[in-house]
Amino acid sequence: MSTHRPVGFRSQLFFTVTFILAIVVVASTTVTFLVTRAQAYQSVGDLARAQLGQYTRLGVFAAIVGPENKNAVDRFFDEMNGQQALVAVELRGSSGGSLGQWGSEKGALEACGFDRGTGITTHTEVVRRNGYWCAIGPIRQSARDNQHSPQQADSVIGELRLVDSVAETRRAVRRLAAWTFGAGLCVLWLGFLLAWRGVRRLTDPLDQLAEVMRQVREGRSKVRAQLKGPAEVVAIATVFNELLARLEREAETLEMQVDERTKELRAASETARNAVRYKSVFMATVTHEMRTPLHVINSHAVDAIGELEFVEQADASRRHMAVILKQADELLQRVNQILELARAESQTGVVETQAIDLNAFTADMRERSAPLAQEHGNVLQMECDPLTIESDRDKLWVILSNLVTNACKFTRAGIVQVEVRVREEILDLSVRDTGVGITRERQATLWHEFTQVEKRQGRGAGFGLGLAIVKRLTDVLRGQVELTSEPGQGTFVRIRVPLGCPTDRAQEEDGARVARLPATHRSPQ
Repeated sequence: MSTHRPVGFRSQLFFTVTFILAIVVVASTTVTFLVTRAQAYQSVGDLARAQLGQYTRLGVFAAIVGPENKNAVDRFFDEMNGQQALVAVELRGSSGGSLGQWGSEKGALEACGFDRGTGITTHTEVVRRNGYWCAIGPIRQSARDNQHSPQQADSVIGELRLVDSVAETRRAVRRLAAWTFGAGLCVLWLGFLLAWRGVRRLTDPLDQLAEVMRQVREGRSKVRAQLKGPAEVVAIATVFNELLARLEREAETLEMQVDERTKELRAASETARNAVRYKSVFMATVTHEMRTPLHVINSHAVDAIGELEFVEQADASRRHMAVILKQADELLQRVNQILELARAESQTGVVETQAIDLNAFTADMRERSAPLAQEHGNVLQMECDPLTIESDRDKLWVILSNLVTNACKFTRAGIVQVEVRVREEILDLSVRDTGVGITRERQATLWHEFTQVEKRQGRGAGFGLGLAIVKRLTDVLRGQVELTSEPGQGTFVRIRVPLGCPTDRAQEEDGARVARLPATHRSPQ
């Protein structure tokens, strides 16, 4: 699609002014030429009438004696040619007959059409016909005595016919046309120059204002429009400069406000980071301090249960001690979760890789999770690829143990399937259960801290930190989480973690760590 570039105001104004100027000059030149040409022909005609009157006065004698004396007519013709070079001359008598004629161009008298009438004329006539000046006038008998006395028709004693060429008049008219149109062209050219100067005088301030606007659009806000040119342009430039000054003041004010808000935001962000850091330190300290008495409680509870085995009628005491031991284990598990969350928050990005035997890893997980699965009547199935990989064992252990624990807790008399696979340098951990399932609304917030499913049914005892810990540690390992669940149909969770990828940010900045491919091999059978 072609783009049409708009014509500038200067070009439009110059075209309009020059077009009007050209029309005016051409029209004025044409009218001047036509009027001057008409005046020229009128002047030549008036001159011909004056000369015809002079010749008719000279031809009175020739008209009287011409019928008997041809020499008088010839002398009259010679006298006329001595005063003016004519093309043809004819003298007629009172009867209308020709007394004599002379001509340098054949057919000139016939071209004037003098013979179209009858008799001799009684009035003077000068016309332009067929390229000739044709003049005809009467010769009066008393013309020498008194020009202003009344004349009668019977005093006309002859007729004089003169023919002169129009070529000289036409040449004069052509010269007049050349001079007139030449002067018109000069006036037109001078008008173009004056119009261009006038248009430049009007449009230069507008062009300068437009250039200032373009510079402002490019970000140069310090420029200002010059206050020159017509009053309207000066008014526009003044308003534009005032707007620029106002915008500059507002920008400075806004920049100051942004600086202040940025400082406040940085201070608030620093305060928030400190609060999070203090919270993590507090949680880690408190939970660490809580683990020691819990271990003591567990130890004494186990010893007490062992001693009560040899005491008769101590069944109730043994049951009470078993409840104490179970709740202490539950509380220790919650404390461990809080400690793991605090550790994940405080050590984000730190990955410690080591060789991991997936067979041993899966066997340890089975041994740890089997009691919880049996407690809820579940069948625990675990499969793995018999390989050795390199990754962070502690983080993978926490991730998988939380997923298996959740699956066992939220499944009753069902199946919990665990798979540990290696596919294309990706460690694939998946846990599938046939438990209660999760609604789509709850799936959006499931990875947040202190979020639980089915807590109202008593199945979700705890703080709701398991999946939040899974998500944080998976992000540290640069992995991905995937969850699919339907209420009443169970839940499927998959964790995909790249193997051998550098995830320690501090080591990335130093460039000291290189990505390592997974060192996978068959473990001994």
